[in-house]
Amino acid sequence: MKNRLSNWVHSLFAILSGAGLLVADPSAKPPPVRVEYAHGDPKSTCQNYLEAVKRADLDAALKCWEYRKEDSAAMNVVVGIWIAHRRLNQAVANKFKAKESLNILDGWLRDDLTDEAIALTEKLLLSAKAEYKGDNAILDMKWQDVDTSETCFRFPEQPTLRKIGGSWKMSVSGENDVLEKGTWGPLIRDTMNFLNEAADKVNKGEFKTVIELKKFLDTKEKAMETRYDRDTQK
Repeated sequence: MKNRLSNWVHSLFAILSGAGLLVADPSAKPPPVRVEYAHGDPKSTCQNYLEAVKRADLDAALKCWEYRKEDSAAMNVVVGIWIAHRRLNQAVANKFKAKESLNILDGWLRDDLTDEAIALTEKLLLSAKAEYKGDNAILDMKWQDVDTSETCFRFPEQPTLRKIGGSWKMSVSGENDVLEKGTWGPLIRDTMNFLNEAADKVNKGEFKTVIELKKFLDTKEKAMETRYDRDTQK
């Protein structure tokens, strides 16, 4: 299940940055969520986003996006799942031995959300080129320059941005069914919630060992799958 969830999480950003349900149509101008946050150019917006993810700051990360107000709940999941994984990564790194954690928590800790992975993405961002078309831009990230032995945070693959009131935001538009019954969205949302719960418990010292943490995560996942299977059969 964890591998399937991981693939689905990656596909969320593919949807956001390519042709699909959530991608901005340059000819359409949906009402954006207005926020007071400086994003002077496309690369600055993406840098702000990477820094927000690194800090595990969901509010700041969401401010890097333009989306319809009615899609706020879905965006909290689309962006929040990465923040939750980052929070768990950080909590485990601060509490337990890295090698032991990686072995026991295989599938729960993400290697694309480590400090090193985010730093590599920031390095790639420096050489990225923005292609402008009016108030829209596509950022060309040179992912092919990453050595196969290295991991980076592909945040999305090809960021699409729109200039709104002087600020550049990564862009989302169109109707959003991420959280509809029968989709993976509810599973991603519930996973996000128990990952955050686990991170809080680790930070509070409620798990004496990594094995205790893994048991908590596995139990939460099993209960979620049972609930999901029951709900989809109704």
